[in-house]
Amino acid sequence: MQSTVFWISLAVAIEGLVATALLVGAIPQVAPELRGPLAFLLACLPFFVAIALRFPLFFFGIYAAFVPFENIKLLSGSVTISRFIGIFAAAAVLLAFMIRRRVEPVTRPLAVWALVVAWLLMSLMWCISMDYAMLTLVQELQLFVLYGIISLAPVSSKDLRMLFGLIIGAGVLSAIYNIKAYSSYDPTAIHGGFDSNNSGASARNWAGGSAEDALDPNNYSAALLAPLMLMLITMLREKQILWKLLYFGLFFILVFGILTTSSRGAFTAMGVIIAYLLLRSRYKRQLTFAAVGGFLVSLCLPTLWKRIFDPSQGDGSGRFQIWSVAGEALRRHWLIGAGVGNFQPAFGEAYLAVFQTPKYMTSDNMMSHNLIAGQSVEIGLIGLALMLFAWFTQWRVLAQIPVTSKMYDLRVAFEALLLALFTESMFLDTMMRKYIWLAFSLVALTMTVWRHSPERLALLNAKATEEHQASVALDTL
Repeated sequence: MQSTVFWISLAVAIEGLVATALLVGAIPQVAPELRGPLAFLLACLPFFVAIALRFPLFFFGIYAAFVPFENIKLLSGSVTISRFIGIFAAAAVLLAFMIRRRVEPVTRPLAVWALVVAWLLMSLMWCISMDYAMLTLVQELQLFVLYGIISLAPVSSKDLRMLFGLIIGAGVLSAIYNIKAYSSYDPTAIHGGFDSNNSGASARNWAGGSAEDALDPNNYSAALLAPLMLMLITMLREKQILWKLLYFGLFFILVFGILTTSSRGAFTAMGVIIAYLLLRSRYKRQLTFAAVGGFLVSLCLPTLWKRIFDPSQGDGSGRFQIWSVAGEALRRHWLIGAGVGNFQPAFGEAYLAVFQTPKYMTSDNMMSHNLIAGQSVEIGLIGLALMLFAWFTQWRVLAQIPVTSKMYDLRVAFEALLLALFTESMFLDTMMRKYIWLAFSLVALTMTVWRHSPERLALLNAKATEEHQASVALDTL
């Protein structure tokens, strides 16, 4: 006991000395604007460790809450706040691993995603541009590592509820902020900048903290799909009328926050969610009411419907031209691809071989705006098959939860969410986006809770009993 107290006291003393050195500028390698925040973090480190030991997923919940704000930078640096907190989240769970000496078994989706990552690493051997490859690979590795750590984390239903609450709360706050920003823009403009004083500015765009680093409206709306899904399933399951009315209000705030971006992909994804839940959920009447309400909300947004019916955007805002060039690039790199992150160099190679419409095709360095087009060019048909199998495995992992289970609603909700995000991925480059891997992580954590639930253990015991009785009956024959 005395030895433990001694080492703890020594660690705290060292932290205090380092924090003081940072404040007085004794460590010149640290930028002046970072000295105060780093000293504060060091001073709070013992409290962070205590929280991590008691609630290992607390920092992951904070990370998940910041996903809709993923472009907000840490002070003036290039590191985003969400990435910084993600490092804390991974460290907290790893610390819990060491202290508790308990790790969940590797799931099938985690193993398949590991194969995908291995193929991405192999593609470095034949990539066109190593710079593009490393830029993409580092980001995807960070997201995969965090996902892998979370997949192995022991978690309780209480932890899961805390995580859901943080995600919903952050999503609602973000939607409110977006609605406020929307009110400053011209509600009929389709295109435009981010200057709220410009009457021609587009209502699709929101400042996200700074005009220089605005969030893409399509990715922003996709990041709100997880809070929307969790809010919807919470609302459907609530039995008390006052709480249900409150949840309905929060749900429509999220709907409005998404639709103000006028993202046709997000609008389609929301339709996928409602359609799948109407097919599989037990709350068809409430879902019908929510769907009608969401449609009425969309009628209040002229920009969305103007984009849908605008004949000049019938080619997917230039996506069809991009995909035609991607087809030529795939013809050149069809089997093993051009290398991870190398869609743009491969696009540049094929650019002059395909006719382009000048209105949208303004560069030979375009993004794919499509999961299948982008990944097939980058990692070939072999890598694409692996990735699609990983998506399918991730989607089906909760299928073992029966209809009779209390967790069936969560199963259906996350299946709908992954289908919606896959739909969004037909219009966006999503594999480097935090909201995709957050959804995968939520599925993995739900699977962990189910694995240790009394319901599953009762089902296993009942199955074992039936098998034993059948075996005894055969022996008696």
